Amino acid sequence: VQPKNMIHYIGITLNKEKDTKILENIRNGEIDIEKIAKNGYEFVKKNYSPEGLTQYILDTINYI
Repeated sequence: VQPKNMIHYIGITLNKEKDTKILENIRNGEIDIEKIAKNGYEFVKKNYSPEGLTQYILDTINYI
């Protein structure tokens, strides 16, 4: 399970124009960084915790 850019994290690129636009959008409130941070925290807690990883493995085994 992979996190999604702009939902669970803010992906910065090597493209100066795109990165500048992202920073601009953060400054003017078009990107809600608090919401993205909370989404990312919940995603990691659910999917990358020992419990989440164990559940993923069990689901995979049961699927086979």
